[in-house]
Amino acid sequence: MQDSLLPASGDRYRRVVAQNRRGIPREERLESVVAAARSRFETLGYKGTSIGDVARDVGVNTGSIHWYFPSKDDLFAAVLRRIVEESRAAVEADLASHGDPMGALTRFLASEERHRGLHVDAHDRLAESSAVAEVHDELHAWLDGLLLAVVRPRLGGSGHDGLIADTAHVVFEGLLGSTTRRDRPFEDIVQFLVDMLVAAASRTARTPRATAPLRRGRRAKGD
Repeated sequence: MQDSLLPASGDRYRRVVAQNRRGIPREERLESVVAAARSRFETLGYKGTSIGDVARDVGVNTGSIHWYFPSKDDLFAAVLRRIVEESRAAVEADLASHGDPMGALTRFLASEERHRGLHVDAHDRLAESSAVAEVHDELHAWLDGLLLAVVRPRLGGSGHDGLIADTAHVVFEGLLGSTTRRDRPFEDIVQFLVDMLVAAASRTARTPRATAPLRRGRRAKGD
């Protein structure tokens, strides 16, 4: 008989609580669910994974999974968040050791190739799941900040952070989900992106803003 994560009522509730106290703690059970789901999503993708498959892998019933993750998208978001947390921790450790934002960004993008399928699946679910969209947006906001740490020292405060971040978002979306074979290493791609953004921002900063034209029929001063 499969174990259950769900609370019950009356005597059955007390029996389940007693079993859980003697068995696996709740946090460990949740960890096993996320780990099993991650294995499925990484191997078979979003479409190839079902809540039932994950439940069987963990040894619980499907309702138990839904108690903590109401939908497949919620479970998928939990897996994505775990991956993002691991990636951020690795980059922050990299920065602490080397103090090189450019190197950290490059190594992160290269390491994420193994999760390319998950990034594609996440992009496909953005309009359908607020949970997936939240994790996706957090990742890209963090990536934008990492890129700005690379670009800002070369710009000297041009005031174009928003434009740079928006442009980088589009580029990162393509890099993380691209299935196109690349002939160049990530170092070259990221360096080109940084050089392009710095050059464009610098050119924009030097270009004077056009003044609004005089209204038709307006008389010049002194006429």
